[in-house]
Amino acid sequence: MSAALRDARERVIARLSEGFERDELEVEALERRLASAYQAEDEAALQALVADLPARETALAPVSSAPLSEVGDRALAILGTTSRAGRWRVPRRLRVVAALGSVTLDLRHAVLSPGVTEVHIRATLGSVDVIVPPDLAVETTGAGILGAFEHVDRAPPEVEPDRPRLRIHGVAFLGAVDVQTRARGR
Repeated sequence: MSAALRDARERVIARLSEGFERDELEVEALERRLASAYQAEDEAALQALVADLPARETALAPVSSAPLSEVGDRALAILGTTSRAGRWRVPRRLRVVAALGSVTLDLRHAVLSPGVTEVHIRATLGSVDVIVPPDLAVETTGAGILGAFEHVDRAPPEVEPDRPRLRIHGVAFLGAVDVQTRARGR
């Protein structure tokens, strides 16, 4: 593969990532276009993958290097890693995508609003690790397709509207989603 083709591929992947971040692409379109980008054999095929996206004037840094707080309600790792730990406010709905990359969300010291916080995960040839404290109510629904989706369901007998609850939905396609319980001091 030529250096020019490799550089063009990296630019297209960065533009697709930005398109997802700016709501110009849905998760399925992003995954489909990323797969096509890796199979493209010339620059014309790569450019066709971003031709319908609005033009941007500045060069892009890889999205996966941005801290989660800058990404907002999304965590995205494409050919890289994204992680968030410590004290941070979790949005009510969080979308997580790991494509040939890994995302780690450590919620042990995070601030969750009362009621349900939803995390939608898509791991394609990547991994997502979610670390939760033992006192957080957690519900998971998901599937591993040639991959692994770890289920953890821990809910109080009665719903307490003033307490945070975490709902994780998703799919791991040739990837892994792992939900681990760890004490805050560990």
